[in-house]
Parts: sequence; C-alpha cells; structure tokens
Amino acid sequence: MTPSASGTPPLIGPRGGSAWRKAVAVLMLGVAIAWSPIPGLAMNPEEVATTRQAAENGSASAQVLLAIAYLNGDGGLAKDGKLAAQWFERAALQGNGYAEGRLAELYADGIGVARNPKIAADWRERAARRGNVEAQFKLGQMYLDGIGIAQDRQRAREWLQKAAEEGNREAAFLLARMYGEGLGGPVDQALADHWLYKSAQGGYAAADDMLSWIKSFGHTYDRTLSLEAVRRLATDGDAEAQYQLGLRCYLGKGGERRDLPQAVKWFERAAGQGQLMAMRNLARILARGEEGVPADPGAARAWAERADKGGR
Repeated sequence: MTPSASGTPPLIGPRGGSAWRKAVAVLMLGVAIAWSPIPGLAMNPEEVATTRQAAENGSASAQVLLAIAYLNGDGGLAKDGKLAAQWFERAALQGNGYAEGRLAELYADGIGVARNPKIAADWRERAARRGNVEAQFKLGQMYLDGIGIAQDRQRAREWLQKAAEEGNREAAFLLARMYGEGLGGPVDQALADHWLYKSAQGGYAAADDMLSWIKSFGHTYDRTLSLEAVRRLATDGDAEAQYQLGLRCYLGKGGERRDLPQAVKWFERAAGQGQLMAMRNLARILARGEEGVPADPGAARAWAERADKGGR
C-alpha cells in the first residue's frame, strides 16, 4: 500500500465503507464519542493490518481503532483487554481525549488492567478537560461520591453542569438533585426543576419517573392534605396514601424529612397492593441502591417485571 505524504499509510483501504470513513474522521479530529459501538466500525483483517501499521508508526487515531478492535475482537483478532489497554494508553499519552476516556473506563472496570479507581479518576479528568462529555459526567459522579478521588461536591456540580450543558441527560438528572438538595452549593429549586425537565426531555427514565412522582403528588392528593391525614390513611391500608407517604419521604417534602429506607418501606406496602408507581420506584431504587438502601438486583427485577405486567 502506498504511504501518504506524511509517511503514515492511509487508514482506509479500497474496501472501506462510508460509515468506516466517518468513524475514522471522528477519531482523527479527537472528538469524544459515546462508548457504544459505531455502526460499520467493525474491521476486516485487511483493515486491521493497515491500522496496525499506522498505529505502530505513531498515529493516535489508528492506535484508538486498534484498541477498539482488540476490545471487540474485530478483524480476526481475539478479544484482548490487555492489548486494548496498551493501545489506548499509547493514544492517550499523545493527548487523544477519546483514548483518555476509554482508558479510564478500563481502569474503573478492571478490564485488561488491575482495577484502580484513582487512576481512572486521573484519566477521566484529563479527558474531561479536553471536552469529553462522558468523562465529564463520570468525573462529576466520582467527585459526588468520593470514589477514586476526594469527595468534592462543588467540583461535582461544576463537572456535571458542563456535561449537562452538552446534553448528557444523566448528568442533568444528578445536577437537578444537587440543586434541589443544596449539594455543592445553595438550593436553587428553579434550576433543579430546569435540569429535571431537561433530563426527562432527553428520555432519561429516572427523570421521567421523578416528574411522574411530582405530578402524582400534586394531582392524586391535594397538596393541602395534612401529613397527619396521609399517615392515617396509609396506616389504615390505603395504597395510594402509602405511595404518597413514601414519595414524601423520598423527596423530603410535604412535612417529611428525606428518609430513603422509610420511603422504601412505604413503597413496598403500596406495591404489595398493586400500586404501579410504587413498584417502578422500588425497581429503580433497588437496582443500584441509594442512601441507606442496599442494592437488591433480584428484587428490583421482580418489581419491574410485575409492574410491566400491570401489577399482577
């Protein structure tokens, strides 16, 4: 194959399709793209050989493509997380923001390298500073939870804000929570509502659920109904009141302080009587666990499946 003017063989062979050309163009520009597979990105053996030659000659974009090939097992290559990590690192050391983000993922998950949240945080910060939106979101999470890095809710809010402004719907959801609860700065209910709606508009299910809770809270029971009245109805076995009381405990509104374990108890009582929103809320909370509530994936699946069947 004839080398290019720069001395690096071209990445695209005669069989390269338009989707492949676009994928390479994105990586050549150093744009941070999502972690999901790119349609048409899988390479054939000839393309792998060409890409390897370019990678060995120092092309950061080719190093990224070769790393992805090893990660996915494309072009006749066996899946090899260790080699994928090595090629991502070579590209990352050249300042490729996408490679920095992917390398952070490998360290976070322990794929091809020993799991190391601290190193993951370091690479994520480098990628985030280069504009990698996914890295900005995940770095914000790390600062929020103090994983791999000292907890700093102010910096968490800053990074989540950057990612949310670029359209990351999960970052928008977390940012809404931070503004609503005063994490990392003062409470700002207007901004909390703004980012919650942005997240829901982006199709994020948790945000959509939260909006449903709020709407239900406003319409199923009058907001003027006293806490004592809701508690009395809930204690007497009213499923909707049990759900509403759980909602108040979850949100820390309507006279209740935020208490997730107590919210789960009321949701469970309501769900046991067939209240669908309580089932969906339980499924979401138990899937990963939240403050004071341990994760229970089995129970989460069971509640989600029951809700999908209309509560039966």
